[in-house]
Amino acid sequence: MLKSASRRKETFIVAISYLIGIAIIIILLHYVGIGRIIKTMMQMSIQFFILAFILDLAGLTLYALTWHILLIGADDVRIKFSTSLSVSLASIFACFISPSGAILEILRIILINREGGISVGKGAATVVIHRIIYTLSFIFVAITSYTVVQVKYSVLGSMEEIFIVIVLAAVFFIAGIYYISRRSDLIENLVLKLYDKYQDKLEGLLRKYGTINVKDTVSNTLKDFKSTFTSLKMKPVHLFLAFTLTFTVWITNILIFYLVFLSLNHPISIWIIALIMSIGEFVQMTPIMIPGMLGIIETVFTTALMSFGVPIEMAATASILARIATFWFDIPVTLIAASYYGVKYLVRGLARNN
Repeated sequence: MLKSASRRKETFIVAISYLIGIAIIIILLHYVGIGRIIKTMMQMSIQFFILAFILDLAGLTLYALTWHILLIGADDVRIKFSTSLSVSLASIFACFISPSGAILEILRIILINREGGISVGKGAATVVIHRIIYTLSFIFVAITSYTVVQVKYSVLGSMEEIFIVIVLAAVFFIAGIYYISRRSDLIENLVLKLYDKYQDKLEGLLRKYGTINVKDTVSNTLKDFKSTFTSLKMKPVHLFLAFTLTFTVWITNILIFYLVFLSLNHPISIWIIALIMSIGEFVQMTPIMIPGMLGIIETVFTTALMSFGVPIEMAATASILARIATFWFDIPVTLIAASYYGVKYLVRGLARNN
């Protein structure tokens, strides 16, 4: 009875989160004017928009390839890229239907343990390093785009303080992750506390994927984590390749937004797009309980574009189309992998697995 109530509560939270996001989009559409947005969309060149979809698929593949390089860089790990790709896609889908982005990282660790035979500690180490590299690339893109736009257009005086906060927050985020990764005692205490708090759910989850005795193997897990983390730090080739691929993912995301503007026959500086994407990424790092930041990102993009002189109907249309080419297009793509691994059942009915 309690398990059934818990499932209903989780479903209710997800449904409410999506409704909030959709409500924000409706408010945005009403404010701009649906007629104006439809009229702007009628100018769209479908060829450029199709190319945006292709770039999105390339970005998903490169994201998985980055993690795969880190996985094969770990000691005694042998895994096919197809497994890394399908696990990444399934985890992304779970993130889309959950108000917590942390589930993406957790499911990557669990699924790669089950499907690739990689220990939880090793999987966690690669996920943490992947997150650090992704944040470093974010800082690089943010600083570079801000500098170029400031020098070229000199219109960012009012954004200087906001930009500094964004970069400092990212730096502190990396520093925090790196510090915790070197303190096995802190990790162990955190793991045990989380395990005690969510024992029933975790045991149901791990029972489904074949690893039950978590508490008895915490020390081994932390040992694997520490050794893998240290090992990967000593492999500059893997780290360089991972950073390069992550940076390439950023380029594909920027080009998608740029192609949307080309499809609407509205030229815009690619550096402005890069800066706005950085702002959007920072917003996605904040703990707002809305799957995929639905509605939030569209509003942020629209507002930021308007600050650069883009007409409101063009800004809103481009933001919505960019999200169609990424967020909404990604859902059916990642659903294929999620269905294969049973992630959909995992996030909706773990309590049934006793």
